Amino acid sequence: MADQRRPHSTAASAPRRGFIVFNGGFSTIDCVIRYTSALGANLDFENVEDVPAQFFLHIDDWTPSRQCVVIWRMGSVLGVEFEEDNIVEPDLLGGPILLDAGHAQTKKPVPVD
Repeated sequence: MADQRRPHSTAASAPRRGFIVFNGGFSTIDCVIRYTSALGANLDFENVEDVPAQFFLHIDDWTPSRQCVVIWRMGSVLGVEFEEDNIVEPDLLGGPILLDAGHAQTKKPVPVD
């Protein structure tokens, strides 16, 4: 019998390193991605108390980052749902920024239509 909790057949279950970006691109927290699908992911953190309800997830071998919303918390693991295909995060100092593989330390302006 198929596992009904995994809604998409392209799910990846091998743990991978990643990090989340929030606070206008100025804050990051490392995590382990335990499970991913087209709809969301399960993320494991050393300290979940500092993890906000919304953030951008960067998976080391994926580009671009994915906007996420936390839908459940259990111990050190969070379940997140991917929002729309949004790769920019608002820069609190003036406009959107494109997040890159440098833990959002290198910010590149993104034109706004």
